[in-house]
Amino acid sequence: MYVFSVITCILPIVGNHYVEGSAAESKYEAIKTDKAYAMAITGREIDTELILEMSEAYSHIPEGVENYSATKEYNTYARPYSEIYRIVKPAYYTAQSSFSVETASNMPKEQAQSFYDARREAMISDMKSTGASQEEIDFMLEKDSQVSKPVLFSYSDGYSSLASFLYTAAVFLVFVISICLAPLFSGEYTSRTDQLLLTSKYGKSRLIAAKLFTGISFSVIFAVTVMLIQAVIAFAIYGTEGFNAALQLIDILCCYDFTLGQAIIIFMVILVIACVYTASISMAMSAAMKSPFPVMIIMSLMNFVPMIINLKGNAPYLRVLHKILVLFPIRMCNIWDPFSSFMYNVFGNFIEPYIFMPVFALIFSVLMLSIAYRKFKTRQIR
Repeated sequence: MYVFSVITCILPIVGNHYVEGSAAESKYEAIKTDKAYAMAITGREIDTELILEMSEAYSHIPEGVENYSATKEYNTYARPYSEIYRIVKPAYYTAQSSFSVETASNMPKEQAQSFYDARREAMISDMKSTGASQEEIDFMLEKDSQVSKPVLFSYSDGYSSLASFLYTAAVFLVFVISICLAPLFSGEYTSRTDQLLLTSKYGKSRLIAAKLFTGISFSVIFAVTVMLIQAVIAFAIYGTEGFNAALQLIDILCCYDFTLGQAIIIFMVILVIACVYTASISMAMSAAMKSPFPVMIIMSLMNFVPMIINLKGNAPYLRVLHKILVLFPIRMCNIWDPFSSFMYNVFGNFIEPYIFMPVFALIFSVLMLSIAYRKFKTRQIR
């Protein structure tokens, strides 16, 4: 798992970036070039002036080119503004029209001036398309009113890349934790050592507590070390700039007033809790089942199926199902689920997902640990 964590961080810099009429540059050199371009506009507001500069730069790209990013014109004129194009694109995208490179290159001044109005409409449209109530939309807009506008641009690839790396690692983390802890209790049943352990002096007290402590501490230490490995590599490659950058720089439609640094810290805490959540479920199932293999199969399905399910539609029940789906450990490990606009209504009060999800996971973990303790303690010896 540690080797895999290193590989996932290094793969993006392996290979070359090709430009027509020029010698190929390595992807690492391309990263440094893009960083220099981003640093040149860091500190500027994403406003009408900057958006029109982007539009003018993109107008140099030849029309009808399939791989426009390899053209000399793109790399000479548009590439320095590629981050601005990436940021503003979701705000202008609608069900009727996409914000293509051709659209960006012919942007009228009025469209650039109405960017934040278009962003607001895109946020509302996105919520309506997922069956949100008017109360949820109003709550989202209230949260968004706290976000500073215009958004200040800042180079922040270290943090955005780390968020991507962590999700990839988390997919395997929860799987490895499940496999490692599946035999913790059930392994005693298959090897018949339960008969010895449960009749020993501390077989029904300290031993069970030690097993539970082992499972929790293992999952926490495992998750923290993987995160530290990936953070060190990501910041070594991309730099640490951007801690105070707005979260909207990696998702312009996000409604929460967090910096990227704050969001990554919250996300890391949630990821650790998700690993504890996974460990507690694995141990409860291990204590309840006679063999580790059913535990491994069920946990693998529980970690894999929610990851591939994508509920689409504006029916209210689909929105409820989505809110349930993202409470699975693997979905908590995707930074955009905790920071999405799928708020939870608890006794008439809306709770943000980045608060509700970890609290739910901790409560459920305590329940699972108590079940694991009771199941093994009351095991009938034959």
